[in-house]
Amino acid sequence: MRKVYLSIALGFCCQGILAQQSSYRWKVEAEAGVSCSVLDTDVSGLSETYYKVRPGFTAAIGAEYNIVDQLAVGAGIRFIQRDYLYQNLGGDSWNTRYNNNFISIPLHVGYYLLHNPYHEKGLWIKPQVGIYYEYFTSMHTKGMYPMNIMEGYKGDGTYIRYNTTYDFRKNENHLRRSLFGGEAGIKVGYSFGRIDGSIGYNFQYGFSHIYQEKARTSKTARRNSSVITAGIAYKLF
Repeated sequence: MRKVYLSIALGFCCQGILAQQSSYRWKVEAEAGVSCSVLDTDVSGLSETYYKVRPGFTAAIGAEYNIVDQLAVGAGIRFIQRDYLYQNLGGDSWNTRYNNNFISIPLHVGYYLLHNPYHEKGLWIKPQVGIYYEYFTSMHTKGMYPMNIMEGYKGDGTYIRYNTTYDFRKNENHLRRSLFGGEAGIKVGYSFGRIDGSIGYNFQYGFSHIYQEKARTSKTARRNSSVITAGIAYKLF
């Protein structure tokens, strides 16, 4: 009987050790994907004027910590292109393609459903919300506009074409470079043990007006994005 009790005790100890060996708190992750952005501004007073979504590239690295149970917090650094197209279709149409590059620092909190990948293998779902700070690194514009637009548009079909990079040192349009926003999304992944694979969707809403105070009008102008990514994570300890 004593041997039976000893065997049972050893079995529980072994299970506890194995559980501790497969339990983690920290993981690092990398992801890349596509961003679809548009400038959210009021153009109701401009006839046949539109801002349209254009796809861009995004990539990020980050770390996440499992605080307690299924709750986790994370932070990282992200490169994101927030590109969009401006079009005026009145008369002889003209357009501008905006290629905007940002470096951002996101902070998020998420909650794991179905399975907790820090403690067990299997399929998991993680809704998450957060905030981000971003820095406007560069803006490139390419397009065309009627040559006589400044003298009263007559629609004679004569255009000026341009392909330029915005000079932030002069900053003639008084653009903000430091911006803030919020994001909400969901990730679906699978834990293979130390390694996770996932796909995710995030909607990002800009809190900050894109213009500085002295250039601000009553109209809002913010960049909003939908981001789809695929990622891989590795649990450290």
